[in-house]
Amino acid sequence: MTNLPSSNLYSVDIEDFKKILDDNMNYHYMETGPLENEFDNYVYNVLDYFKESNTVLNVGCGFGGCSRILQKHIPSLKIKCITNVKSQYEYTSNYFQTNLINAEDYSENFKYDIAVFFDSLCHMNADKVISNAYNYTNKILIKDYAFLNDDYYYSKRWDMHFRSESNWNRVLLEHGFKVKSFEINNKVLVDKTHKYWYNKLKEVESNHPQIEMLKIITQQKEHKPGKAYCTIYAEKI
Repeated sequence: MTNLPSSNLYSVDIEDFKKILDDNMNYHYMETGPLENEFDNYVYNVLDYFKESNTVLNVGCGFGGCSRILQKHIPSLKIKCITNVKSQYEYTSNYFQTNLINAEDYSENFKYDIAVFFDSLCHMNADKVISNAYNYTNKILIKDYAFLNDDYYYSKRWDMHFRSESNWNRVLLEHGFKVKSFEINNKVLVDKTHKYWYNKLKEVESNHPQIEMLKIITQQKEHKPGKAYCTIYAEKI
């Protein structure tokens, strides 16, 4: 453990999230795809990026849902997870080797075939985290938000950074990675996911700030213009 925040927006009781999430504890949007479980399509749609890999570092792993889906479809993968949220660490450790640490402080001599950020890098200091990733991987896969109109926006309420394609390119290039693929993800089922979360959140009585914000955001019918989702693949220069 290194310099973990004393107060973390995402340190929510695991029992609350068991009422909200599916059996995989997958903390992401539904997507269209070949699988009946549309939450699982979120990972299934990017499986090709992992087919030549043996080792994966899942940075900002949440409750390990994406890692479980990855390993289900590619059983040979050796996956390690890191998170700075204690409840996520305690749960994910039941399935994978997991470190409780901030992503910018993570240090290991081992080289991973690929590092993945599933909707997590937006919550981090991307410059520090990508600079650090240069030490432990040659390949990075990012699924995250993208802005089509603005270059950059920071939401203090969610502690989230929203970036344009050029901003993502800048961050990666300045720290030794060149973007090989930047794809706007049109498979995301935002309204359907919000409806699912909204109905599940009715079962949660917690007054935790994140739960309260989720109840508000899942009722929104309109979203910030120009906000999209992207899949980014980059390799070390």
